[in-house]
Amino acid sequence: TMKTTFWAIILLALLVRGALMLLNHIGDQTPEKREYARRFFSEGEIERSGEYHRDGFWVKIIRLLLSFAFPLALVVTGISTGYAERCLQWSGGRVWLQVILFTASYLTAAALIELPMNYYLGYVREARFGLSNHTTVSWLIYAAKTYLVGLLLTILVLSVVYYLFRSTKVAWVVIVPAL
Repeated sequence: TMKTTFWAIILLALLVRGALMLLNHIGDQTPEKREYARRFFSEGEIERSGEYHRDGFWVKIIRLLLSFAFPLALVVTGISTGYAERCLQWSGGRVWLQVILFTASYLTAAALIELPMNYYLGYVREARFGLSNHTTVSWLIYAAKTYLVGLLLTILVLSVVYYLFRSTKVAWVVIVPAL
């Protein structure tokens, strides 16, 4: 059924992303690669690099799980449907504005949920390993700029995709894989 297929795709995506994160975390530990790295880096630098990658692993796993759990919770509880209807009311029935309002509010909520983890990974950990010269305020400004650029690009792409859905009689299952 469609519901079973949906959950299978969600589970597969979660497993694939988790496996890729684990492979990235483990890295290539073959003696040849280690010897190659020793040509350019000291043993201490190699160990410090490993410590850097191990340090943020569980935070990245939690962020990954939340990035799946948050939208799923909105869909399963029906909150997303009710909120989409509310956005349509706020937009005065203009569907294109509904898409923008819904997308902006969803991405804002998701960004706020991930903010503590992104702060740790992007500021605290980077500073601890001497890889950043940001202050807390400059990091927050950088994060806000990154969020706003991502928001604008996402709204632009989703608006085009939604326009294609509405203007063609082709089912979304045909359009999405083509993208």
